[in-house]
Amino acid sequence: MNKTKTIITYHIVADRQGKLRAAAKLACDFWNRFIQPKSSVVIRLGIFTQFGNTIARAYEPYRRDGVVYGVVEFNTVYLSQFSETEIVGTIIHEIGHTLNQRQ
Repeated sequence: MNKTKTIITYHIVADRQGKLRAAAKLACDFWNRFIQPKSSVVIRLGIFTQFGNTIARAYEPYRRDGVVYGVVEFNTVYLSQFSETEIVGTIIHEIGHTLNQRQ
């Protein structure tokens, strides 16, 4: 019997200086230590630029071919200011929103 393990992974849509790529694996590994989703989850990470208080944002996830896709975007203004630890913590937080909303 072939049993596929369901996990949370990421796909980088847009990045600045590799900062999201460096943090995304750590953030997904964090969640994979604590939960095993019913179906695989792919977090699509990207960037946006907005001058204001929005650090990052998560959108309602969608499902395609049995996989849940969550979209998380990080504000480039804060991406350039935050340490790697702050970026990882923010992505962990936003993934939490995605996991809470998945169907």
